[in-house]
Amino acid sequence: MNGRSDISTARRIVRAAGSMWLGMALLGAIFIYLSVVSVFTTPAARVLGTTPDRVYGHWIFVGFCLTLCANLTVATVTRIPFRPERLGAWCSHAGVIILAAGSIWYVLGKVRGDCVTIREEAWSQIRQFYLEDTFAAYAGGGGAALRQTPITGIDRRVTTGSVELNVPLAGCEDGLTARATGYTPHARWGYSWEDNSPNNIPAVMLGVKDGPNEKAVVLSPSLPGFEQAVAGAYIMVYRPNTTAEILKRLTRPGPGPAVHHELALVLTGKEIPPSIVVVRPDGTRWQGRLRDHQSVDVPLAGRNVAVRLIRTFTNAARRCWARPLDPKVKGPNVGPVLRVEAQTGSFRTATYVPFATYEHISPPQLLDLPGSRALWLNFSRARRPLPATIRIMRTEYLTYPASVVPKDYVSDVEISAGGQKRSDTIRLNEPAMVGPYQISQGSWTNDRTGRPQAIVFLIATRPGLWVIWLGCTLICLGFPYALYVKPLLLARRRRR
Repeated sequence: MNGRSDISTARRIVRAAGSMWLGMALLGAIFIYLSVVSVFTTPAARVLGTTPDRVYGHWIFVGFCLTLCANLTVATVTRIPFRPERLGAWCSHAGVIILAAGSIWYVLGKVRGDCVTIREEAWSQIRQFYLEDTFAAYAGGGGAALRQTPITGIDRRVTTGSVELNVPLAGCEDGLTARATGYTPHARWGYSWEDNSPNNIPAVMLGVKDGPNEKAVVLSPSLPGFEQAVAGAYIMVYRPNTTAEILKRLTRPGPGPAVHHELALVLTGKEIPPSIVVVRPDGTRWQGRLRDHQSVDVPLAGRNVAVRLIRTFTNAARRCWARPLDPKVKGPNVGPVLRVEAQTGSFRTATYVPFATYEHISPPQLLDLPGSRALWLNFSRARRPLPATIRIMRTEYLTYPASVVPKDYVSDVEISAGGQKRSDTIRLNEPAMVGPYQISQGSWTNDRTGRPQAIVFLIATRPGLWVIWLGCTLICLGFPYALYVKPLLLARRRRR
């Protein structure tokens, strides 16, 4: 008796799972979901706890689709006999299920991103790309490449205020810990110089007016990126701890530097007042004294350049500051910033790191630490390697006749993978395939002469596309079979 009852219960469950009414209800739910998220994308994403670009891959929608596929499968197996005249229904139902499975695979498994190549003496090689709608912190020390740490705790829907984080960063040396502790989606950021570095880092800040406006120039022989200031036909450098004897030798006429630039030496020391010495390639020299907040005209490159001493540093430290802004405010130095805290022993410090679209071409930020150590930081998108190296061999920018409107971007590329090389051409509507990735033209930036200076390539995968096409093919075969072949088979059976 219990066995019959169990069988009866199982049949009722199977019948309910394949119910037409359940299928209609699921179709209605899917229709309502798609209608709501299509019209009210941002509010719907906020309610669902996801981002607007991921509402179609939300687990609720995926659950509806999977349940509908299960309902259709059970209904087909239990209600439609597997006979020749029923093959059209079987084919159409199987096509719908396969199409849904392929669509879910595509939505959940697709990868989108982009990469950039810059022309210097030659085009830079492409070995990696950046994923869209992602964040990652990059950290490292010494000469090693910065290591990335994905930042997944950021809600991209938040556009005001700040978000607290607690993400340990990879790439730190032994005895050093660094964490991403906060994220501000829209802030104005800038840099300030302070005299509170844990290391002895001499530096000088000058006001240089070489034209209509004065700009602040910071020089330091100990800080990468600030060893010199190049301004056209002259170079400025800073030499602290200069003695009177060294100053005397520098001002003595003699052979100039083996370059075609004039060299402006900013000198300070205990034995001398702050001075500036211009050394010219022809061996002539010029000496002047720098005074606090008082300009002196320095003859450089055939013109007078006004230079004044703003401040000297013994322990120079460059810090990034950030202030939250209204999302409507636009302008330079405005965008997302990441707050990073670092600790080594009892020493703790913090800084902000502005967002950079491409980490590998954006200068990292230096955070100096005790013992003449340094932590380099950057904030960008998550990066993923390509299965091959792409090198641009030739580019062509095509426009319509008698117009500057672009017609096509053409890039002849060499693709190297596993010791093998092949050539390909990437056009606007003709992408190239590199493993599972489709490489297509994105945007070009030209220099003043019209030559391409930077090229952005769009990168994407199309997982499950063959499954989608298979499902569509089965549906297209099933309907004609049911409409035309099935009546012929039934008529043939009746005649028999």
